Amino acid sequence: MALRLTFAAAALALIASAPAWAQSPCKGAAPVAGQVLQGAVLHVVDGRHICLATSPSPDAWTEIELATPAASLSLSSDPALSKASLMRAAFAKQARCTIAARSDGHLVADCRIEGAPLESLLAEPGALEKAAAWLPAPAAPISLADNR
Repeated sequence: MALRLTFAAAALALIASAPAWAQSPCKGAAPVAGQVLQGAVLHVVDGRHICLATSPSPDAWTEIELATPAASLSLSSDPALSKASLMRAAFAKQARCTIAARSDGHLVADCRIEGAPLESLLAEPGALEKAAAWLPAPAAPISLADNR
């Protein structure tokens, strides 16, 4: 029992001490204005950022910020539902994104998913209801007494 608790504590400490960059598998080079990136959406960071994969290696997955975040189109202020909306619309699909610089110099991407504008996919009728299927199920309570 004590050994199991020691391993659990060590695992939690390791997870808690992980650097912020370790949270995202997107390790590719930052995009530049005017660049057009094509590839599969293999990671949705949140309702505003996706990783576009140009090869199977995360070293070639480029994190991009969307010009129009999911939250502004999904009519939800809930970050989890915004991410779920983006997952439903783009995850594991082919994307073509054009990188542009806003007036403040910040880079954002205008993306088409399998030929359709991302904005239209996020605004489809019933999109929020379909996105709810991507939300994680609530975790069951854990009792230490059950591990004896």
